[in-house]
Amino acid sequence: MKKKLILLAVLSVVMAIFFVACGGTGGGGTATAGGGAAPAAGGNQAAATTNDNDAAEVIEISFWHTWGAGTGLDALEVIVAKYNEINDRNIRVTSDFVAHRATGNTQTMDQLMAAIASGDPPNIALLDNFQVPTWAAQDALIGLRGMMSDRGESLDHIYDFLREGSYFRGDYFSIPFNTDVRALFYNRDLFAAAGITSPPRTIAELGAAAHALTTMDGNRFEQVGFIPWQNAGRPLYTWGWSFGGEFWDSENNVMTLDDPQIIAAAEWIVEFARGFGITNFVEMSLGFGAGAEDPFVSEFLAMAVRGNFDIGNLAQFAPDLNYGIAPIPSLVEGENITWAGGWAFVIPRGASHQEDSLDFMMFAMSEEAQIMNLELHTTLAVHDSVNMMFYADDPLYETFLSLLPYARIRPPIPIGQMVWDGLIRVLENSIHEMGEPADLLRALNQEMNEELRRFDQ
Repeated sequence: MKKKLILLAVLSVVMAIFFVACGGTGGGGTATAGGGAAPAAGGNQAAATTNDNDAAEVIEISFWHTWGAGTGLDALEVIVAKYNEINDRNIRVTSDFVAHRATGNTQTMDQLMAAIASGDPPNIALLDNFQVPTWAAQDALIGLRGMMSDRGESLDHIYDFLREGSYFRGDYFSIPFNTDVRALFYNRDLFAAAGITSPPRTIAELGAAAHALTTMDGNRFEQVGFIPWQNAGRPLYTWGWSFGGEFWDSENNVMTLDDPQIIAAAEWIVEFARGFGITNFVEMSLGFGAGAEDPFVSEFLAMAVRGNFDIGNLAQFAPDLNYGIAPIPSLVEGENITWAGGWAFVIPRGASHQEDSLDFMMFAMSEEAQIMNLELHTTLAVHDSVNMMFYADDPLYETFLSLLPYARIRPPIPIGQMVWDGLIRVLENSIHEMGEPADLLRALNQEMNEELRRFDQ
């Protein structure tokens, strides 16, 4: 156990959370407050009493999250308050923001690891679900399948991909709370001005549209059609899957980052940039901002792969923007993909009141709580029925809803963050012409398989 926790602490160094990786499904904003010290965990504290006159014991459940501000945090607090009001187990959940302003969400990971190692973790933590296998592989989380079974409950009623993401080596280690998916956002007015009548469906059509939508004044870009690595197009997962590649052989537990179709996708990105003058094109893309400075908001960029979470951002910063949403173009027409992220609740190893903690977690996943979440936050629920209730008549969500049941997830493996970081590195090196994509991906594949085998020893 001690060795595993030490290894977990070491792994935390490489577990920096990329905002686009979790699809912006957090608090809907950046941290507005912070500090190096985490709140008292209280995971092993005794139940409190309301007074000295034989009052019923109050079971205090501490809950750590990283959402510093925004509508996501607002919704989370409403759900916590509702549960505290209606539960019949005399449980009182207290939620605490524990991220450090200077280091973002990664500080939470450090503090949680330290709390687990000390034997006094919070009762519940909220993690990016794709990182859960990394924690579970280190014996840092409590398996939930047995407790759910004792309650007569399961994860059978949520999306398959969410259930898959919570599963690791025969058990479930998280309870999904929300999700998000990606699609192609396009500016209808810029399309009309360029004489384009419909969004691109294939990679070839995407390239043609990008050229038609790009205008220049000498060496200066006046308008850009598309940048493959912008927003949710940045991870190679987006284009590797769109080209028909696979990143992981689940049956043999082997990384396949050098899949010929993934190599082809990375090479396409480089050739795309070269078509516009790679140095000038890459340097231009590095100067983009967020919010009102977002190039899609300012109508400088005509197309971008983005997530459903961006609908709320665009409503805030560009309420009159005339845009549509279509599936991400694929190499072969009709083979469109999307991929999903999301956050989930876990019970850290060593936490007390595990069954009581699970009671709250199951409530947060219930249709009642999911409805409360969507009433305040532009996220997606873990239930298809709730998403249809909220978004079936919204044209901006039509594409998301059609693709959601078939969404991909990043491989549920204990080196998920390492692979993510490695793929970002391959992309960066490729577009800066610091190596050929095929060579970079083969080297990364060998490195990641060596890391993965360490967890089988």
